[in-house]
Amino acid sequence: MLDWDVVSDPSSIAEYQIEVERAPLGVNWQPIEQSPWTGVSATELEIEVECGWHHRWRVRAVDGAGNAGPYSDWFVFLLPVA
Repeated sequence: MLDWDVVSDPSSIAEYQIEVERAPLGVNWQPIEQSPWTGVSATELEIEVECGWHHRWRVRAVDGAGNAGPYSDWFVFLLPVA
């Protein structure tokens, strides 16, 4: 489960965009299948990723006027092989 802090903007928040990278190379960021995510009433999202790899993710908000903010710092997680 990915979760992040609420972002506020005078024009409202239209969506959150989440990217995931399987290996921390800094050049292979991919939008997740559910992104852009428009359910702004909550700030968490469950995603599916490949087991046995290190992953990292980041999120940014897009305001009601269509302006995308900067991506957050990235966060690392590992899914062991089950």
